[in-house]
Amino acid sequence: AAGLEELQRALHRTGDPSLVALGPCVCRLQEEQCICLGYSPLHAACQSGRSSIVQVLLESAADPAVRSGRLLFGLAPAGLAQEPIVADGLTPLHVAAACGHRRVVELLLEHF
Repeated sequence: AAGLEELQRALHRTGDPSLVALGPCVCRLQEEQCICLGYSPLHAACQSGRSSIVQVLLESAADPAVRSGRLLFGLAPAGLAQEPIVADGLTPLHVAAACGHRRVVELLLEHF
């Protein structure tokens, strides 16, 4: 369990704009209550209102139109495929607007 928590923290901290899902939620809510499972780093930055991080991610080619999705995360025996869970399809713009982060919304609109 400690190794999984370390992996979750590393995934959460990454600034890699190509990372699509964060894996299990790091907010520690039950999956059915979690709204951030499947967020990209750009989604997470938009949710927190961190305009400086949003700017860096956008300048690093993060896709402002990427949609969030829930992914099943875990280790599986070789050859056993894991099916993705239903995606909710929110864009970083949806997230920033819903959270009331006006400056972040403006930054995202500049990159469309």
